[in-house]
Amino acid sequence: MSGPKISQYELDQMRKRQLEEAARRRQQLLEEQMRERKRRMEEEIEQKIRQKNSAFQKSMNAISQLIENEQKKQKERIEDQRRQESDMTKRKSNRFVQNRPRALDFEELLEQARKNTDIDGECQENLEDMVRELAEEPVELHSLLDAYLPQTAETEKDGLESGPMESAGAESVEAPSQPEEARQDSGFDVLLMQMEGEYQELVSDRAFFKHHREQILRFEEVCKRQQEYRSYQILRDAYYGDFQRLKEQRRDWHKRYDIWKAPFEESYLQYRAACELAGRMPEHYFLNLETVSSDIEELKRKTEELQKEYIQKQESMEVTRILNEVMEEMGYQVLGTKEITKRTGAQVHNTVFSYGDGSGIHVMDSGERITMEIVGLEEEGREIDEEEKDYLAEEQEHFCDSFHEIEKELEKRGVVLKNRLGMLPPSKEYSALMNLEGYTMTEQSKKTKSLSKVDKKAVRKQKSRQYLNGQ
Repeated sequence: MSGPKISQYELDQMRKRQLEEAARRRQQLLEEQMRERKRRMEEEIEQKIRQKNSAFQKSMNAISQLIENEQKKQKERIEDQRRQESDMTKRKSNRFVQNRPRALDFEELLEQARKNTDIDGECQENLEDMVRELAEEPVELHSLLDAYLPQTAETEKDGLESGPMESAGAESVEAPSQPEEARQDSGFDVLLMQMEGEYQELVSDRAFFKHHREQILRFEEVCKRQQEYRSYQILRDAYYGDFQRLKEQRRDWHKRYDIWKAPFEESYLQYRAACELAGRMPEHYFLNLETVSSDIEELKRKTEELQKEYIQKQESMEVTRILNEVMEEMGYQVLGTKEITKRTGAQVHNTVFSYGDGSGIHVMDSGERITMEIVGLEEEGREIDEEEKDYLAEEQEHFCDSFHEIEKELEKRGVVLKNRLGMLPPSKEYSALMNLEGYTMTEQSKKTKSLSKVDKKAVRKQKSRQYLNGQ
């Protein structure tokens, strides 16, 4: 039986284990490399954030010190006024006018904010805006400062309602009383800034914003409307009602996010490493709390599939390498190779080895199966004649014993037969010519005769004598 031979080969169990272990180590190496890249990126980001915060805090500390000095001066002026006033009636009638702190000269603060080049444009703008607000409303210094300082973004209700001159760690200064309307108008501006600042914090939290977009944007509309109507009570109710509930929802959301973050990122990292291992482009996944559990399972399944695909590919390559090694050691030299891509995208590796006079062994390796057949070698395309068909049919028969020897050598090197898909008998039907045009040729191909130049009768006689002598 020596027509075309179609077979599936695989590595023996020992070689498979070695291949799987090598693949496992390769996967681990890729994962470690990815973790290291991620760690370095996070360190760089953290360093940039620290530098930015340090520059911002440095500027804020300088401004806070100047504010504190101005407050002390105001306190001294108020005390001087109280000591100098002897007429109680006059003092009562003019209390608000005389004791109201004059607008402070914050040009020095503004100049410092403009000169500070260690902070980015957004922080620079915030500093300048804060200085302008302070210049306009000196009685609300610390409330305004709280609205701009990142560490006071979560100011509680009591803090907002505290006296205008109160600050942590400093002596409380009694502020002159103001008309209710003026006090609420000033409080509106402070609360609006507080709300806008916290709104921006929600928007910048991309993961949370993505899943709560409508709820968050609703408060943007509230801020815009109240800038026109300036209703302190409506703004206050919105802030301490639905807005605080949304912030609480965000805290709960981040608690669940933190629980799932590590397992999701690890699964995604393993998946990307497996994609790199198998030479595939990874799909993009994002942590979605609504689907995170099923996403992790899907990532694990895809990772296993990619690892199996890589191992199968490596096994196929190892089988091909060993087959080529055996063929050459048995005297069958490579004449030419060619890669063919099928419509399905599958790659077929074609190799032509030397065999007899004017004939060769054509090996087609698709990764899933290997086909071996005897072909006549020809330099130009033409039809095969009857004499050549008979000659190649005899070559097929002679190749039968050679084929069994090849498989024995393969088995010695750890390559065993998995499935026999075809073992056709020698026949003129399978006799065909092969033109090596388009193949990557070797030096050996130049020494090989074309079938048309072979004295076929002489070759037959010689092989018959060899056969008889062998008997």
